[in-house]
Amino acid sequence: MPSVRRVKRPRFALNRGLTAIGLLVAAGAVAGLALGWLGRFHPVADIASHATCHLIGTLIGATLGVIACRAGRTALAVTLVAVCAVSTLAIPSWLASQAIWSLEDRTTPPTDGNIRIVSLNAWHSNRDVDALERFLESVAADIIVLTEFGPAKSALAKRLANKFPHQAGCSDNIWCAMHLLSRHPIMRSQTTSRHNGTGPPTVEVQFGAALRNLSVIGVHLMRPIDSRWGSYNEVTQIAARVRALSKSAGAPVIVAGDFNLTPWSWNWRKFRDESGLKNAGPAWPALSPASWPAAPLVAPQLAIDHVFVSDELSVTRIGLGPVVGSDHLPVIADIAGLKSVSR
Repeated sequence: MPSVRRVKRPRFALNRGLTAIGLLVAAGAVAGLALGWLGRFHPVADIASHATCHLIGTLIGATLGVIACRAGRTALAVTLVAVCAVSTLAIPSWLASQAIWSLEDRTTPPTDGNIRIVSLNAWHSNRDVDALERFLESVAADIIVLTEFGPAKSALAKRLANKFPHQAGCSDNIWCAMHLLSRHPIMRSQTTSRHNGTGPPTVEVQFGAALRNLSVIGVHLMRPIDSRWGSYNEVTQIAARVRALSKSAGAPVIVAGDFNLTPWSWNWRKFRDESGLKNAGPAWPALSPASWPAAPLVAPQLAIDHVFVSDELSVTRIGLGPVVGSDHLPVIADIAGLKSVSR
């Protein structure tokens, strides 16, 4: 009796191939999550922590795909993977869209006793300065912290002088490019620049008795991928400055700006813990709405712009502003605890 040779069915081969790919992707996601956890021990590993949400979504999608493939449901596997992939990218953008303040909300002044602070990376490559100017002119803010606000935008700062007569910063220096706009008189100001070795780009101001001698520090920290220890060292430096300022002045402190760190990062937690400040965002920081990227596509994925406040202050509301030509969305926060503020 002649032997019968079994022919491998293409569908089974496809399932095995997809299963192998799924297992590799799942293993990569687990490795990424483990590397992020090790970020508490080394800043290079901490880079992976910023992708925690995306890695979790990848792991879920790969795991469901493998299970469906093992059950012989190829079409279901592809569908599940596609749904997880789209959801992993779409959910952060959707949450960001829900956090954007309406035109009425952001143009209505905060109640007495509150101040409104806005933090925005204006982006050196911003090609829609008109949108940026319209936002800065319309937002009912007391203080605005601007990063990547270099010499090309100096004329804009002058045009805003009627609304914000008190200004400080280093916008004339492309290596610093920090600027602070205020409706309230500034008693003292200073800046630092990475270029001259004085520290990360910062603008620091102190207000008078009308704001309880409030100090505000605007920061623009180095991206974690730019230097092995750069971001870690800058966090250490800013946290030490906050502690020294709190001890010497005995007054409220606000730190706002582009941290280039997500709340998943151990370096972000290091700043929060060592500075003694509290995050102005959600009680569970991982729910902070994503502010980047907003260009060339408006599809925010990472929350890297933050506001921190000292314990005597409380945040009554925090959210995002509209697209203003930058690759970042503005962060807007109403802060209470400055009882002498009046309008």
